[in-house]
Amino acid sequence: MFGEDEIQSMLDDVGLPITINGVVANGSVRRADQEMLQVSGFEKFIGKAIVVLVYTPFAAALSVGDQVLVDGAAFKAYEILQSANGIVTKILCTIDPTAPAGAGMLSFEDSIQPVGG
Repeated sequence: MFGEDEIQSMLDDVGLPITINGVVANGSVRRADQEMLQVSGFEKFIGKAIVVLVYTPFAAALSVGDQVLVDGAAFKAYEILQSANGIVTKILCTIDPTAPAGAGMLSFEDSIQPVGG
């Protein structure tokens, strides 16, 4: 298994550029399996979503609702979850409706590939 000091290096090798609060680092990106998610016991439609996996220190200042740029495309953090050991953070992101039209919109089919795929 990877040591904590090797996580960002691994993400740099396989990830896409992620920008959080003006800081750029690579992270793993995949499409969310569902657009309808269970939130607080209720199903809620959140639209197209992606899951971003980053090294936790990179996402330390991230809050729900903050903008997350994925390879230049604008998303908003919808849910932020740390791994049990706290080394990596999983960020569920939805398309940012406040981003200017055409501002770096990702093509889901071309730009985002499943992790390991």
